[in-house]
Amino acid sequence: MNSILRLLLSTAVIAAPAAARAQVIANPGFEGDSLAGWTIGGTNRVGPLQASHLSGGLPGGVPGGTWFVGLSTTPTSTTGGATALIDNNTTTEYDIATLSITVTIPFWPAALEFDWTFPSSEQDQDNQFDDLFDVMVYQGTPPTDPTVNNRLFARSAPRNVAQDFSNFTNAHFLGTTVVNHTINRAGSALDGTSLRYGVAAFRRECIGIDLPEFPGPPYTRTIRFRVADQGDRNFDSALLLDRVQVVPRCDAAQQMTISQRTNTSGSDVRLKDGGLQYRPVQARKHAIDPAGRVQAVASNANLDGNNPSLVEQVYLQLDQGGWVRASGLTLNDGGEVQALALSGVVGTTPGRYLAIAARTTATGRVQVYRWDRQAATLTTITSTTGCDNTNPAINFSGTVVAFESTCSALTGAGTTRKIVLWTGGATNVVTAFQGSATNCIGRSPALNTNSGHDGSYVAFESNCNHATNNADGNFEIFRYRNANPATNRFAQITNTTGTAVINTLPQMDRADNTTAGNVYFLSNLADTARGLHVFQYACANANCSSGTRTQWTDGPATQWYTGFRKLIPSTATDNTVILDFVFERQNLGTGFTEVGHRIGSTGQETTITLDQPILDLGAGRDGTVPVIGFVYARDLVGGQNTDLNPEVFNARVQ
Repeated sequence: MNSILRLLLSTAVIAAPAAARAQVIANPGFEGDSLAGWTIGGTNRVGPLQASHLSGGLPGGVPGGTWFVGLSTTPTSTTGGATALIDNNTTTEYDIATLSITVTIPFWPAALEFDWTFPSSEQDQDNQFDDLFDVMVYQGTPPTDPTVNNRLFARSAPRNVAQDFSNFTNAHFLGTTVVNHTINRAGSALDGTSLRYGVAAFRRECIGIDLPEFPGPPYTRTIRFRVADQGDRNFDSALLLDRVQVVPRCDAAQQMTISQRTNTSGSDVRLKDGGLQYRPVQARKHAIDPAGRVQAVASNANLDGNNPSLVEQVYLQLDQGGWVRASGLTLNDGGEVQALALSGVVGTTPGRYLAIAARTTATGRVQVYRWDRQAATLTTITSTTGCDNTNPAINFSGTVVAFESTCSALTGAGTTRKIVLWTGGATNVVTAFQGSATNCIGRSPALNTNSGHDGSYVAFESNCNHATNNADGNFEIFRYRNANPATNRFAQITNTTGTAVINTLPQMDRADNTTAGNVYFLSNLADTARGLHVFQYACANANCSSGTRTQWTDGPATQWYTGFRKLIPSTATDNTVILDFVFERQNLGTGFTEVGHRIGSTGQETTITLDQPILDLGAGRDGTVPVIGFVYARDLVGGQNTDLNPEVFNARVQ
């Protein structure tokens, strides 16, 4: 996370969760065939169910007790009734059913937690038939639809393809084989609901509720679940719910498959410079390789049994194996790692090369290194004096490292921060590109990852006038071509005005001979009064002199994306992850951090909700499974981190 995002994050109000878990909803699981406390509306196609009422059964069973509730878009074709435009497109929704409850919330922050699945017969239908549901929390009369600020969660019918007509993300699904299951409960309003593709297992969701910090609590709010049939009145969908409750803190381990990759304890107290120095065990910097198999961490823990003095070192772990120190790089007392970055699979070795920025002593300057995990050898890329080399990025094959430098010997620009490229070889060749003036800044480099042009493009942010279109000196996103030909090397991806616009954290995923690929970045260019969001710029030609920009995320003004990582193709022809990314976002209204995986602007989104920001978001793709890596100082996995040390965690999106 760069300095701009850290400054933005510091404005967030992060409150400690309430100590006790109050029972805000008296009937959260609909046990005993009961809707006590709940109000149904719309078509009233709502009712309690058991697993035996689903032909074909319920994978994974009922999350709590033996009962749950269903909301159906009606089991038969209908005419008349209320209609609405719910999801910001022009297709009408029909057969709307609602389930609501009004509660008093005695704590802040607060989150709505529920288990859900949304089976549908629309899974193979035309795009405009995209049934949907949403969850809203509001005070008083429901806000006019559509609304984002009061809508906590929304999904559209699961599809056999990643993208479709609705701007809601897709629900998860069981499979793509027609099985013709139904809801069978005589006398129920849901009897006969057709679910042609069966029912996927329940999934847990937990989302912060946007409550004002002052005054209060208590807060009186209404929670409303709603289903709707988009575009027709024929094919059924059903929202199944269980364990609906309001909680002061989300249980992240039950939202996603989370593993704790380090498990440290202890501290050290020593006499230094005439005083006592307390040194707790902690992890600070983290990286994960594109395949999601190799973790790198900067930690002062004794992870390999050879660090009893708790001096920060760099360690790596393959899969679930032991931690191995990056040999040849010895950090002495006071030394510190500034950043880490891992390459892709080289030959058969995942994450073979690790780029490291570190100072090895308390008074040393930050230098850049590359460690070869297979050969256990260290290459010193910089050895400059009186200046720093920071924030390295490494290409997929580990042959190119881009980094920021304030060293005039490398940049020719005095102490001004510039981007420098190391392109390997015995002479450690470096190339600097500085634009039209020596006093402008280049930062946040990112390398492209396609094997055909691996490392030959660099995306970065700069206030230089690289492409003769940035005379106002605003920080813009640029792309630089490191390969021949030598002309038209710079492409300006954004062209904005005013210091209120923030363009930051550029990334690339692929390139080919025709289009030179995509550049991704965070920006508030769509609305400077709102938070940062994820954008994609698809180059239309090899020079990227034109292209198409797409905003992938949107949300309330309180929602800020503070980090994201683009999942990259594993080969030049792998298009299956072209739209995938993971993210970290803060919600200033709820006080929670959300970390998750998303497929493009409307594809499926999976999140975990945390009660404080993470450190160093990383992402990979282990086969078809997205893997999210991060450092977090909380106990996420069943009492494994009761001392609340900063530890490395992985979340697998399955």
